[in-house]
Amino acid sequence: QRKQQDLVAKMGMGKQLLGLCCACLLALLILIFFCIMMSAYVNLGPTDQFLLKSGTNGKYVKNGPFAGQLHPFHLVERRKAELIETTEYLVLQDTLSGRIYTVEGPDLHFRGPYEEVIRRGDKIVLEKDHYVRLTDVATGAERVERGPQTLVPGVTENYTAIYLAAYLNEGRAVVVRDRTTGEQTLITACDLSDATTFVPSPMQYFVSRQDPIYVLPHEAVVVRDVDGKTTVYSGRNNSGITSGCSSPVAGSVGGLSFFLPPYSKILRMTWSGYPDQMATTTTTTTTTTTSTTTTTTTSAEGTSTTTTTTTTTTTTKTTTTTSTAGTGRRLSDVRRREMMREADLDADLDLRIPREEPCLLEFPGRRLDDDIYLDQDSSSTPGGTPQVITAIDLRQQKSFYQYKVRTKDNVQLQLAGTIFWYIKDVTAMLDTTSDPVGDIWQKCRSTLIAAISSISFETFINTFNDVVDNAFANIEGSAFWSDRGLKVVSMVLSSYQPTEDYTIDNLQSIIRQRVARLNALQKQESEIDVQKEKLVAEIQLEKDNTVLINQQAINAGIEAETLGATEGSKASASIATFISNLTEHVESEVERAELYRLHQILDRAHQDLVHLTVEGSEVYMVEEETELRLQMPPLYTDEL
Repeated sequence: QRKQQDLVAKMGMGKQLLGLCCACLLALLILIFFCIMMSAYVNLGPTDQFLLKSGTNGKYVKNGPFAGQLHPFHLVERRKAELIETTEYLVLQDTLSGRIYTVEGPDLHFRGPYEEVIRRGDKIVLEKDHYVRLTDVATGAERVERGPQTLVPGVTENYTAIYLAAYLNEGRAVVVRDRTTGEQTLITACDLSDATTFVPSPMQYFVSRQDPIYVLPHEAVVVRDVDGKTTVYSGRNNSGITSGCSSPVAGSVGGLSFFLPPYSKILRMTWSGYPDQMATTTTTTTTTTTSTTTTTTTSAEGTSTTTTTTTTTTTTKTTTTTSTAGTGRRLSDVRRREMMREADLDADLDLRIPREEPCLLEFPGRRLDDDIYLDQDSSSTPGGTPQVITAIDLRQQKSFYQYKVRTKDNVQLQLAGTIFWYIKDVTAMLDTTSDPVGDIWQKCRSTLIAAISSISFETFINTFNDVVDNAFANIEGSAFWSDRGLKVVSMVLSSYQPTEDYTIDNLQSIIRQRVARLNALQKQESEIDVQKEKLVAEIQLEKDNTVLINQQAINAGIEAETLGATEGSKASASIATFISNLTEHVESEVERAELYRLHQILDRAHQDLVHLTVEGSEVYMVEEETELRLQMPPLYTDEL
């Protein structure tokens, strides 16, 4: 019984221990389940997201804000939502369907369960004068977008850089090429409707930037296109051809500017050039170098001998400068200066800069000077010094000539002079001749040879100006000039010189005789002129004397009249006083007058007695009367 009790006690303890173990195990399981359940409890913020995965339904997401219990066995990862700024965009791909798409900012984007971020990029910000060229790598299509705008490229679109639009005005144009047809087109400011900047269309690319070619009022430029057609741009008659869209300004003096069309070139001509041999300047420079060498020799006797050697070297350098009469100018020099002003821009045309610096010019380069010229074919070789002409001068030109001719009596002369001419019709000149200067030179040469060969040397010396004028008059109205569009104004002979020695000696002798004769004639004419001037001076002197005498006589008469009037006034006053004083004593006026007469006789008698007392007085007896007349001294002029 005791054993049985012990066994029962042990069995009870086992049951208790088993129950305790079961309770502990159950508590452990409850704890584990609680921990698992608590681990699936999430608290998501506004930018948080949970990616979950179900065995039957695939992936799904839970976006915040959220606080709650999720399936503990569906959790995959916790991730943040994509915050897209205003200037950004996000490229996403759906890995389930393979579709790629973009999401523009500003946005807080929660990705889908199968979305992956491919890239994050900045939007393309285009200012007013910017544009971008976008290429679809999937289809090869191209589109061009210009500012101002903010642009998000497509998911398959790429772009290289942001370009600066071309500013067009009356002094700037561009040439573009269409890559679908290969055709080049000139775009000027006149082709723009309401803007000053040009943006190429899709598949249009810039070829070059064009600066206008300026033609002065006295110039003409010849342009030949790809079909061989020739266009003359004349500054004298612009015919409305100008690079600008505005009307000509009132009071302008002419001239024009134009842009060289694609496939066209400026015709470059080579004309003959005959410099003025009289305008040749020779400059001689002489350089003298002197070196002195001194040698001292001592003999055995102790005597020293010094020898000095002086060497002089003279170098002479002669420089000859000849002036050449030009008939045009080089347009390439003008274009070269214009290109140098923009060399800094053109040097960076092929560079691609970061997108943060949108100032790239989409120009591959500019046309070189040689690319705009086309040399004219010539059937003859230019004479003299060839001149390259790109701008034809329409003003009056002068060409110098030196011809050797023979007179009728076989005297050879070298003539030198000037031909004045100008181009009247550029089109006719281009159709007829390639060297107008050479044609003028040769035609005038043959004319002078024909005219001088028909006269003698003596006749030529006496009438050389008339000979040249008559020769010019014979060819002035010739069709030779009108067919070539030329007009010869005059032909001047400035000098002539025999080329043979004996002719020169005879001519010098004749000249000396003529000079001596002219000197004698001049001397005789000088003497005659002196005598003539002397005679003229004497005649003038006599004329002046006559005028003087007449004037003196007139002055003497005026003086006598003045003196007589004065004396008469005195006598009249004296008579009036004498008579008025006798009025109280003598009533009769006749008696008073008689008394005055007696008073005057007595007064004169008294004066005569006074004069007789003067030494040197003379008495003369007159037959008619027995009155006494006296010759008074110079101080007394009264006469009895």
